[in-house]
Amino acid sequence: MMPSWTQKRFLRSANHCNALCAAEPAEVVQNNMPPSHSPAYSVGPWCPVQRIISGGQTGVDRAALNVAMLLHIEHGGWCPRGRLAEDGRIPEQYQLWETEAIEYSVRTECNVVDSTGTLLIYRGRLQRGTLLTYRLAQKHAKPALRVRLDQGDDIRTIQRWLCEHEIRVLNVAGPRASSQPEIAREAEHLLLRTLTTQPANELF
Repeated sequence: MMPSWTQKRFLRSANHCNALCAAEPAEVVQNNMPPSHSPAYSVGPWCPVQRIISGGQTGVDRAALNVAMLLHIEHGGWCPRGRLAEDGRIPEQYQLWETEAIEYSVRTECNVVDSTGTLLIYRGRLQRGTLLTYRLAQKHAKPALRVRLDQGDDIRTIQRWLCEHEIRVLNVAGPRASSQPEIAREAEHLLLRTLTTQPANELF
């Protein structure tokens, strides 16, 4: 039986988090990245990330889940009751748990708490759900890295952060597609480069 969100709040541990959403990777069908037409990628041995989670919203959230599936990294996360997203029901290929609430803020906090750290990918200034995610990471004293794509995408900075904080469960958040139409493609590209590129030796 799936644990209720209320029960989940009192079961915040690495073992419990590692037990969530541990199904086989599904096919990537969003954002023009089906496996049969995608280059062969593999995660570098340096990378501590074992699971990628998000709330399943359009834009950055789904980009992160797509990359996880493409790289055969376990994926998951919490989403609102009814698998609510701006484009309707979140596709079933994304292996997400539903909270008991329909409010986005509830799943946002669950994902922050269940992760080792949160990567925020956006353009311009932090706002709306992305800003809330950052504030919740501060509230729960969780590592959070902000990456502004309009100021460059220094993958070495992200790689260093992943290693220094030993990010095993990576929560990825950012704007939805309706607010920044190109953000999903840009986030996918950034995450693929970050996780598959061998970092400089000084990171170790």
